[in-house]
Amino acid sequence: MTATVDSPRSTPSRAHVATLPVLVYGTLRRHGGANSRLFTGRATYGETIRVEGYRLLSNGHFPYAIPTPGSEITVEVVHLSQERRGETIGRLDALEGYREDAPECSLYTREIVSWNASDGMLRSGFMYVPSASTIERIMRDDLTEIPSGDWLSALTP
Repeated sequence: MTATVDSPRSTPSRAHVATLPVLVYGTLRRHGGANSRLFTGRATYGETIRVEGYRLLSNGHFPYAIPTPGSEITVEVVHLSQERRGETIGRLDALEGYREDAPECSLYTREIVSWNASDGMLRSGFMYVPSASTIERIMRDDLTEIPSGDWLSALTP
């Protein structure tokens, strides 16, 4: 399954993302790193899909999903528990350095992504991607591209 970005880099509100699953591509993935503990008791992992329009760059500790036409990355769909959804989104925002009151000052922003699920239905979720200022900064760093677009493959020697 391949997903696509819904709109040209729009930032959805917390109320909008509160109804959607989150798509994770790095240390929040199951077996992707310590940050996946954030979902313990708060979410369940769903299917693994490919998302078009991004490539993964790594600083050696975690990846960045950089908008890149013609590329794709592997993400996991995470379904947040209804009763702890607001709290979990708050923790995700804090982890990703996202400020809803000033997305332009955030380290990461949220994007809506749609995909055709295994049941044939069109689904949508949100994903944290580096903000424009973060992309500008990290492109000056010595980052390694993950050719497969799959963070887990980069962790396996």
